[in-house]
Amino acid sequence: MLTAFGMGLLFPTASVIATAGVAPGDRGLAGGLLAASQQVGMAVGLAVLATIAAARTRAVPGTVPTALVAGYRLSYLIAVAIVACALFAVLCFLRSPRPAHPQPRTADPPHL
Repeated sequence: MLTAFGMGLLFPTASVIATAGVAPGDRGLAGGLLAASQQVGMAVGLAVLATIAAARTRAVPGTVPTALVAGYRLSYLIAVAIVACALFAVLCFLRSPRPAHPQPRTADPPHL
C-alpha cells in the first residue's frame, strides 16, 4: 500500500515538473519522453534486481528457502540503497523557487 500511495504522489508530480519549463507545443513530446523513460527505467531496474537475486540465490549453499531468502534480501537491500541515493540527490538539488524578475523596491508615496 505504501508503494501504491508513493507512486500515486510521484507520477503526477513528476509529470508536472517535467513539462513545467517546456514550450506549449512541446509538452506532449516531453510527457511522452517522461513516460517512456519511466517504463524503460522500471524494466531495466527490475531486470537488474532479479539478476542479482538469482545470482545470490545460486551462490548460497543450503536449502532452497534459505538461498531464496538470501537472494531476495540482497536484492531488496540494493533497491533500498538506490532509493536512498536518489532521495539524497533530490534533497541536494532541490531549491526553493525564486521569482524570475525581482520587483524593484519603490519609495513610499508622499503623504498628503
